[in-house]
Parts: sequence; structure tokens; C-alpha cells
Amino acid sequence: MKEIYRVLKPDSPFVILDTNPDSTGIEFSTFRNGIPGKKYISGEARQEWLHIENQEDLILHDFHWPKSMYQEVLKEIGFRDIEQLEPTLRDIPYEELKRIEQEHKFSQWTQEWDYPPFVLYRSVK
Repeated sequence: MKEIYRVLKPDSPFVILDTNPDSTGIEFSTFRNGIPGKKYISGEARQEWLHIENQEDLILHDFHWPKSMYQEVLKEIGFRDIEQLEPTLRDIPYEELKRIEQEHKFSQWTQEWDYPPFVLYRSVK
């Protein structure tokens, strides 16, 4: 008999974090995904530049996926209660943000106030 391995316990949350395709080309404090002004199609190759202090950018080779693709695939493979989140720094309470800045010695935010750099999908299976 074939063994079945489960990664998730039944009714457990599953979270995906990806760069936000709607923020492609926007220069954030720590990275930029894609070329400003370029319109990417689903599955198109796209580079990401990770800005590393006192070093050259680390260039990642990635692909552009619209948000609808994640929703469709999660639903197709049986996930439910799919929630899409697009937080900005404005969504973090002031005290928490100050604690994070002090802990990580970083406060040079740029576009993160107005544009969500990431999109999160939270779902259950």
C-alpha cells in the first residue's frame, strides 16, 4: 500500500507570502521586483533585486504571477476560507513598528507606507 505523507494537519492554516504583482517596479527600501513601467504577463520571467547593505544587489530570477492565480490554484486543490492580505506599514501599530525598527536597527522605509510590497494568502485545508 502506498504511504501518504501530510505536510499539514487537517484544518490547519496554510500561508503563502509572495511579492505583490501590483507593486512590480516600485523601489522599496530593501528590494525591487521587476522593471519600472514594464507590464508583465502571467508566468513571464522577472528579476528581483535585493538590496543588501554594503554589498551589491542580490539578483533573483523569478516569475510574475497575478494574484488571481494563487486564489484559483488554492481553491482547485481543496483549500477553503482563502483570505488575501496586502499590508503596508500603515497597518502596523506605531508602538510595534518602533519596536521592530529598534530591534533591527532599521527605519529607512520608502514606498512601504503607501504600496504593499507583499501579498499574503491565508487558507485552510
